[in-house]
Amino acid sequence: MWPALFGSGWVWSALVAGALLCFLVGVLGFLFLITARPPRQASEVDQDWHLYEELALTGPEFDRRARRRILGGQAPT
Repeated sequence: MWPALFGSGWVWSALVAGALLCFLVGVLGFLFLITARPPRQASEVDQDWHLYEELALTGPEFDRRARRRILGGQAPT
């Protein structure tokens, strides 16, 4: 009774439609996850490097800040 109601090949049509629907939902979900991420926060090293590139920070000053950050705020000996 049921195969005659839907016609021949309805199982394959239902499987293909389900697969396409899953693919579409997956693509939309992936795109949503990519766009919904919080923006990346720049670290102190990134900020210092940006200042160094714009010549607002000299090479020795950049090195001093990097050493201070590596040593955890201790004065270099």
